[in-house]
Amino acid sequence: MKASEYFSDSYVAARRRFLDAAETAGARLAAYENPHAKGPGKTRLFTDTAWFGPANAETVLLNTCGTHGAEGYGGSAAMTAWISEGGPAALPPGVAVLMVHAVNPFGFAWGLRCTENNVDLNRNFLDHTKPHPDNPLYEELHGILCPSSLAEGEVQKMLIAGARFVERHGQWALEDAISRGQYTHADGYHFGGTAPEWSNLTMREIVTRNLAHAH
Repeated sequence: MKASEYFSDSYVAARRRFLDAAETAGARLAAYENPHAKGPGKTRLFTDTAWFGPANAETVLLNTCGTHGAEGYGGSAAMTAWISEGGPAALPPGVAVLMVHAVNPFGFAWGLRCTENNVDLNRNFLDHTKPHPDNPLYEELHGILCPSSLAEGEVQKMLIAGARFVERHGQWALEDAISRGQYTHADGYHFGGTAPEWSNLTMREIVTRNLAHAH
């Protein structure tokens, strides 16, 4: 096995490799098109599923890639390699695998972590009818993290402001305020959104449609 055989340099190529391998291995395929966004060159964007094994399997491995879009390249390669190297034929009796290729196809196609709405999907799976988790220090950081210019002088100001933030609150507070997610600045870091994203809703539909019978 040569790993390079399974890696692609674009979302379109990765999708084609995955679908070709899955079809050859006899998978049951389904495609969900994102109606809200396009990829480079107005490429249509899809989340695809491939089911291997008995349709009535009570034990199912759910395998996904591309929740944080740019990570999809590694996940897609691993999926395609498993399929091509005989994984489906080696499943134990009564076990199935459901692969979800490109949970976030927009981020995959554009090489971004976020969705078409700058939403980090890991922070989007919660009840949006209830108050969102608080992140009080992010307000202080937003202007530092998202400057209006990247000119040399502005970058230096950003670094100085970041150092002063650490002096006031500590290094851990900086890391926590950035990474925990925030729901107040749609143009900011790790924005969780104010409603379920298309990728969120599509993932829920896939699980409901395919896994309701699984124990």
